[in-house]
Amino acid sequence: MSNRKVTAIICTLFFISLSLFFSCTGEAPDVRQLFWQLNLAYDPAIDIKYESLSVFAHVADADGIDDVDLMYIVQDKNELLWELDAEGWSKFEDGEEIWIGSNNIRMNDGSSFPRALYRLIIIDRAGERSSDEFFINADAADVSSAVFPRAVVNGEEISLDGNFREYTLWFYDEEGNQTKIFTSNEKVLPIESVLNARERQIVRSFYVNTLDPAAGYGFIYGPVAIE
Repeated sequence: MSNRKVTAIICTLFFISLSLFFSCTGEAPDVRQLFWQLNLAYDPAIDIKYESLSVFAHVADADGIDDVDLMYIVQDKNELLWELDAEGWSKFEDGEEIWIGSNNIRMNDGSSFPRALYRLIIIDRAGERSSDEFFINADAADVSSAVFPRAVVNGEEISLDGNFREYTLWFYDEEGNQTKIFTSNEKVLPIESVLNARERQIVRSFYVNTLDPAAGYGFIYGPVAIE
């Protein structure tokens, strides 16, 4: 998800909310938890390395999750804004928790994210909103020389490579919806031990994610096709 300049857009959010209020009523959505992670990403298919941002919110709404309409990520100092709706975000369930967000938020020009304060805003169809904040303060990294994890699908096995303690796999269906998250410290994973029969039928690709806590960012490799 690319960024847009926030000038004028943020100024109109109040008026959008006002007009929506008269067409719908309900309680404000509740951002119960916020997960974010700055990543150095590598797309092996097109051999491009870049910074990306993962942002997911555990959201509850008294009128149901389908009442949640928009997600904004705003960086005021540099007038940046990313907008996601139900067609643009990924949604997955973790027990009774419902999370929405994206692992593919980027700067338009491929540059690094400003190290600054960011705001997350969730708006429902009635114009009610909830918000949270996070601060990116990781040191700048040389993406071109970064060492990424690797993944290869060999028949019915996923082979992982890299000097990392733990690997997290993000699985997606054909429409780009995140269907499962799987974490392991093993480097050879039989697909049947990772995906059940139903998941095996719908999953079409995955990304490998690892984390460098000391540096303050993660590494992403993918997408990797799985048939």
